[in-house]
Amino acid sequence: MGPDPKDSNQIMSRNATTFPSAVIFFAATVWGLYWLPLRVIEQAGLTGVWSVFAINAAPAIALLPLAIWRHKAIRADLVPIMLIGLLTGCGLVCYSIGLVYSTIMRATLLFYLTPLWSTLLAYFIFRERAGWQRWVAIALGFAGLCLMLSEGSGSANSIGIGDAAGFMSGILWGLGTVALRRWPHVKPLDTVPSQFLFGTISALAFIAVTTGIVETAPSWSVWRETLPVIIPFHVLLIVPSLFAIFWASQRISPGRAGILMMSEVLVAGISAPLFAGETLSGLETAGAVLIIAAGLVEVFGSSQSAKA
Repeated sequence: MGPDPKDSNQIMSRNATTFPSAVIFFAATVWGLYWLPLRVIEQAGLTGVWSVFAINAAPAIALLPLAIWRHKAIRADLVPIMLIGLLTGCGLVCYSIGLVYSTIMRATLLFYLTPLWSTLLAYFIFRERAGWQRWVAIALGFAGLCLMLSEGSGSANSIGIGDAAGFMSGILWGLGTVALRRWPHVKPLDTVPSQFLFGTISALAFIAVTTGIVETAPSWSVWRETLPVIIPFHVLLIVPSLFAIFWASQRISPGRAGILMMSEVLVAGISAPLFAGETLSGLETAGAVLIIAAGLVEVFGSSQSAKA
């Protein structure tokens, strides 16, 4: 007897999702250090949301030649490219604002309500059924978030704009991953420049509404001191990882992508106390463990389902 075609299809399906899943998991670990240059350039004088503007504007300028080169493809799919860029760009800006005005782990964990929104949106938009493993993973992740946020950070901003921005970042990024699945033919070469463009615009709009652009604009000497930090980290490390995440997000379900990106939580949880002096309480540590467990349940649970 020859091989069962059903078994061959299951193996092909599993292999088709394994590599994109690994790409998202490892690319997201880079984002666990996303907070570090924000804090460094803040100490250099680029304070508040100006630091968020800078880390979006630098990649946007660096990717401008790519956007010009790809202008025909962008014009052909202008609406989906702009929509994906708007959602993910605003989502990333909200996440960055959360890092500026709240603690690293609170902002990071609030962002990771993303799997909940992604799974629910995929269900209603694509009618994509979520297996029991994913619902268990979401329940674990949500329980972990509740534990993480059950204690205040002890700062004046423990509840406020930073937490609100962190919460909104998860919703917007969830919508963005759903949009990526909605238009799988759109290439990351076109969506990533769009994302940084809208990130730059939304950060500048936030500054204009809250503090004023002219009143708080940093001097040229401050920009000169911070550019050596911004360019190598964001242009050479964050941008390639974002290309990888966008590419992989078009090949697996939004809920799975959101959960796999929780590898960022692990890196942030280790780096925050080491480099920022932000220590976790017992409840916060338990919450972080539950969130990592959610990712493991999703990955290994889905693998077992594929074998069944």
